[in-house]
Amino acid sequence: MQSKDISVPVGAVLPYTGNLGNNQLNEMGWSIYDDSELQISNYPTLFAAIGTCNGGNGNTRFNLPDYASEIVIVDTQELADQLHGDHGVVKLFYEQHYKYGCYSQNWGASKGQDHYQDVCVVLGAKAWKQYQEGTLHESVAQTRNKLYVAFSRARGGVYIVPDKLFKAYKT
Repeated sequence: MQSKDISVPVGAVLPYTGNLGNNQLNEMGWSIYDDSELQISNYPTLFAAIGTCNGGNGNTRFNLPDYASEIVIVDTQELADQLHGDHGVVKLFYEQHYKYGCYSQNWGASKGQDHYQDVCVVLGAKAWKQYQEGTLHESVAQTRNKLYVAFSRARGGVYIVPDKLFKAYKT
């Protein structure tokens, strides 16, 4: 994203739900993060902010990140079982991830691990209830902070699952 008219840091990511196309947004100084390849000479400030971490040769071209994400609420055992066995999706637990026998991390330990395409955030009973009631923001600060870390690891899809669907795998 490159901003011309408002005070937002270059490279900042903001949610956008409008229906303007990328060309219209570019005229306004914005870009959709859709893995587009851009010319460095046309976007030198943006290139200085994000570099080639998303691709490009670094001499004449660089790529925008691809933030086409989907959020899936997992409410069936069948889907939970598929996710548990999928080594391409990291499962992020509040604690004791090692007891579940899958590709996993604890929420807070995933900080700095920005290479995950898809993540599955496993919520304990209390957090799941708060999520369903729309009161997850009322969690204690430590839980909110760790949960933020967990949700912000994904470059692709996010799965949200209650831990009761993973109980059968816990040792």
